[in-house]
Amino acid sequence: MTEVPGRSIARCDTDEEARQAATAAGRDIAVINSVPVAGFGWVQRDGSEQLTAELPSYSQFAVSCLPRPWPGMLREVFDPRQLDALHELAAAERSRPLRLGHLVHGDLDVTHIYAHAGRYSGIIDFGEMRGADPYFDLGHFLLHDGETRPAQLFSSFLEGYRQVSPLPDGHCQAIRASAILLGLRQLSRWLSPERGYPLSKPLVQLRIAELSNLLKGESAHQER
Repeated sequence: MTEVPGRSIARCDTDEEARQAATAAGRDIAVINSVPVAGFGWVQRDGSEQLTAELPSYSQFAVSCLPRPWPGMLREVFDPRQLDALHELAAAERSRPLRLGHLVHGDLDVTHIYAHAGRYSGIIDFGEMRGADPYFDLGHFLLHDGETRPAQLFSSFLEGYRQVSPLPDGHCQAIRASAILLGLRQLSRWLSPERGYPLSKPLVQLRIAELSNLLKGESAHQER
């Protein structure tokens, strides 16, 4: 495999160039997400023809890394109403009858989408591929949209995705739920005794703010 030319769209000269690349990346991610995985979580890289992941059920994956007993350190982060909403969302996701995972990039944001000479050139860094729910990559992009480049690019990414893989009614809510849950798992890992990130750490504060905004439904990312 040759190196993807260019630079990430976080550094594109114009927002329009970044939007066009995000749309093209959405099409490629839709193709990747169409590949089935037996299980959820990290893909086992053993050369088998059938992609297999570490966890047999989505219910295990959905709440992995969340504090037990609930809410643990999250009590210091969110108010009671937010904690109730997060607990309900996690319970709802855990009960989803997903039998197969979908192959996902696992860490997709604008820093991994490249453009060269004003045109989309590819996606890099597939080191965190896993089996996940069908909206994982869309949710990850939504959660991180605007972090590295101020321009909002999720709607362009979603447009490209839908050109290849039409999405059902209610997909915006499902994407938002996936974004919240994956962000919550990440925050829980950071605050765990193993990681021990302080609440004052800027990255922790950023994730808290993003999750709070998604919980309020005040995200600027709307279906168009």
